[in-house]
Amino acid sequence: MAYRWAEGSKPNPVLESVMESVSLSDGAVGILRLSVHGDIAVLASMLQGQQADDGIDRVDLIWDVLHGINAPISATKLLSLINVARSAQRKGGLKKFCLITTLSTDGAWLPRSLQICELRARFRKTLPRKFKSARVQLVKEQIRTGIIHEDLESYSFIQIDVEAESAGAAFAKSDRELRILRGLICLLSNPSFEKTLLGSEHKPINVLRTGHFHTIHNTDGSVATDLIWYEPNYSPRVTFTPRKPSVLVDVLKKTLRRMRNCPYNGRLEQAVVRFASGFDESDPDAAFLKCWSALESILSSNVADYKQLVRRCIFLYEDRDYHESILKQLAEHRNASVHRASDNSLTKSFCYLLQNYFATALKFHIRNYARFSNFEEALTLLSGPVSQSDVNAAMARALFAKRFLAIKP
Repeated sequence: MAYRWAEGSKPNPVLESVMESVSLSDGAVGILRLSVHGDIAVLASMLQGQQADDGIDRVDLIWDVLHGINAPISATKLLSLINVARSAQRKGGLKKFCLITTLSTDGAWLPRSLQICELRARFRKTLPRKFKSARVQLVKEQIRTGIIHEDLESYSFIQIDVEAESAGAAFAKSDRELRILRGLICLLSNPSFEKTLLGSEHKPINVLRTGHFHTIHNTDGSVATDLIWYEPNYSPRVTFTPRKPSVLVDVLKKTLRRMRNCPYNGRLEQAVVRFASGFDESDPDAAFLKCWSALESILSSNVADYKQLVRRCIFLYEDRDYHESILKQLAEHRNASVHRASDNSLTKSFCYLLQNYFATALKFHIRNYARFSNFEEALTLLSGPVSQSDVNAAMARALFAKRFLAIKP
């Protein structure tokens, strides 16, 4: 289905601002005002369709159209050209790309390669020359001016191979897989609690971070696009080495394998992505809200229901009264945070509590998915009775129903 402008959106004023912010000449686009990047992001958000493209794809399409015109155009014309460009892109088929970035670890404990979910990652202490020279050339000016920070020497490289229709789509797919990988490693390795000294700077909880920037390459090593993706919340991290590397890698591989086999793996993967992104935040309030969202996504359907979330979560524990009390307070804190009325001095501690609940809920799905045909069935179990007497009563009703339905008139 072709793209269309979202109902109620007004692209023309934003497009007029774009045209005033660029110079167009013979396939070249000159940027007169940096605000054009924000305007194009807004235009991209107004595009709707059934395609699975993300925001990066839509931004790329708008820039591609701008490179092909020599004079201002209307929103109607822009939409038509975007659909032409998207059609041509799809006809071109999938191309092979590589994401190159760094991880805050020496990498000696990692395997040479690892299947994440859909994509395979390769780990290296040093980058092959064909990638290194192109990557250095692309980012040297941004590093010189301080826009991005150079990789730390103690960091190791990761390469994720991906097939996609465009460099933007390649980044979106590979970045998602990278966050799944990091999210699981961090869940297995993050501290269960840390005491922050009064007046000290807040730091992200995740022990494994990426470098400041990421590049997309063709398989011959050349850069596939001049775009550089970077982490807005970047801060250097002490190099991470697990206490028991072989045990961590073994558990990681088993978890990834079971996640790939889960009938509702997409939901679990997205939850881990949210967790990884949340605990990359240095602001505890932002980290807490994102991790709460991750917990909701594996204990709730599409409708937020705190009462049901708490009920499903305490199903996983023996001391249910205690955990119910904790979870209800976390839910209160979540609501207060949204309305800026919470005591944020407590938020960092609450993040660690939330991390434990998320890990327990994810472990339940990873270990027991084979018992369910879909996510809703898992939620039904978690929503069920928790006391032995209630379970016995439910079993008796189920047996009665079985006998009743077996009786033929």
